[in-house]
Amino acid sequence: MNNHLKPIGAILIISICLIFTHTNSTAETKKEFSDMEGHWAQNAVNWASNLNIVTGYPQGDFRPNNSVSQSEFLTMMVNMFVSKDPSLKTALDKVNPPDKEWDAKVFQLANDNNWTIGERGSLASRGRVAYLLVNSQGLNCTLNESVQSLLSDNISKGKIDATVDGYRSGDTLTRAEAVTFLQNAYSKYSKMVRAETGHSTSCPRLVSTVTPP
Repeated sequence: MNNHLKPIGAILIISICLIFTHTNSTAETKKEFSDMEGHWAQNAVNWASNLNIVTGYPQGDFRPNNSVSQSEFLTMMVNMFVSKDPSLKTALDKVNPPDKEWDAKVFQLANDNNWTIGERGSLASRGRVAYLLVNSQGLNCTLNESVQSLLSDNISKGKIDATVDGYRSGDTLTRAEAVTFLQNAYSKYSKMVRAETGHSTSCPRLVSTVTPP
């Protein structure tokens, strides 16, 4: 009787393995955005989509060349940390902002974590991105120091060159550029941390100065 059951058991095990393989493959690969084919940031945006860092628009496009708002970048950055630590999603769900706008929770989270945020509804500047990324690692640094941190950690190579001045803090950036910042930060930043209240003593030494925007 056991000899007759062995082939059936083997077939059953193979079938289960195939089901799990198909399920995992489907979960790991998402449909690419309709407007990303051939774009210079295609791989970075697909990476972010697969990790649920970005979702795109209902029409199925990403609009990579659109300027990114501060709210969008904050959301992307928080999603990046959630992809590393899913328990942060529970913490985010418990945030109780004063209003119900779509970006209310990430702004409240930023306030609660002592991050340097600008006016709500504004576009994100490259300087703001530097502030937020460095804040997320527990540091409360000046603008110049925050930029220097990104350059020293190879999260950015600057816009003109790899100097604080060449970083161009006052310039805005596109949605594609925002994703590239986060992809570079992903391997450097292990978790999200509340920024110190006062100026951090471990902020990097400036190599050059930044031109005020």
